[in-house]
Amino acid sequence: MIRIAIIEFSYHAELLNSLGELFSESNIEVTFYISLNVYQSLSSEVTKQIKSVVLPTDVSLRKYFQKVTPELNGFDLVVFNTVADQYAAFRDLSLQVPTILRIHNVHASFAPFSHIYIEFSPYFIWKAFSYLVRRQVFQLDWYYQFKFLKKINYFSFLTRDVESYAQKWVEARRIGPRLPAELCKIDLTNPSVHAPDLPFHIVIPGEINKRKRDYHLLYRALAQAANAFNRKVRITLLGKPRDSYGRKMIELFETLSNDTTAIVNFNKRVSENDFESAMHSAHLIVAPVKLNTTFAIYREYYGLTKISGAQSDAIRYGKPLLIPAGLNVDSKLSALTWKYKNETELIEHLINLVNTNTLNLHLNAQIEGLSHFTKKKLLPRVTQELTAFLKQQKPI
Repeated sequence: MIRIAIIEFSYHAELLNSLGELFSESNIEVTFYISLNVYQSLSSEVTKQIKSVVLPTDVSLRKYFQKVTPELNGFDLVVFNTVADQYAAFRDLSLQVPTILRIHNVHASFAPFSHIYIEFSPYFIWKAFSYLVRRQVFQLDWYYQFKFLKKINYFSFLTRDVESYAQKWVEARRIGPRLPAELCKIDLTNPSVHAPDLPFHIVIPGEINKRKRDYHLLYRALAQAANAFNRKVRITLLGKPRDSYGRKMIELFETLSNDTTAIVNFNKRVSENDFESAMHSAHLIVAPVKLNTTFAIYREYYGLTKISGAQSDAIRYGKPLLIPAGLNVDSKLSALTWKYKNETELIEHLINLVNTNTLNLHLNAQIEGLSHFTKKKLLPRVTQELTAFLKQQKPI
């Protein structure tokens, strides 16, 4: 029996859900050490199966760590799922067991000051100035983050591409096992065949955010492609508008609505039930990701220094994915992935996927690709890797 403590006080509850689902009813015993917000974001299935030790809202993280350190030192491995702030408290944590830190933003973690990016607008200039003064000057994040990273034994990356890129700064000997970011939850023995007489459902998941996704490009492509569609289409914007830009995008997409094209959108946070319903009924996920992005004030690149949630959605719900050409995804998903280099190619892919039997023709290859992300295949591999990894560890 391997015992693992997983720590998460930030915001990646979806990753804990995946790990909880993977390790439930297995020879790996997992305990979550988490904030109340994270606990409330976990699925009911995971909260029933995985023990959680929740940080009380009236207790500081440093005092909490002082209390639970003896417990943490009783595990075989401690995994920090996300550390994005309060580095001083994490630096002071004294552990005598191997530690792994999952990295979500390579530049922000290992080369922050050489990748500062400040958009030239009053809002972002003020945001950057506020962040630098508050986090780097008063909280000394630059110092405590450096000290915390030195104490970590190993780093884990969500994909092979991100891991490879991070080796510019991380020695190979400090790279630990990759823990799965997502599980395929659909029944691959009974795949859904796309019926041509039903509306074709296109889903665009994620918050409607100008900085992260190019909704103008997608709107123009859909406006052109809709004239050539030979069946009814339903387009769901599966995310709340971030600001006035998001609200304007919703208004723009609603102009596509007519007798053959239905537009579905949300003006507030999408409920779990609405999200699940839309994703399960989707024929195609479209993610118009802007590859250049930021975390805090640091430049990051989707597919290279961080992953896009689009890949996780495609795996979890077993759906084909239409994304920009520069966005790296796992090679096992190649049969589910279509990529566009420009607006013309995006239009061509939309017309082809809606009008033809392309998705059904690729069904067997898609099932084969998704099978690598099922619990049946992932659990034995991850268990074997963790067992071998822990056997190599020397007493700390």
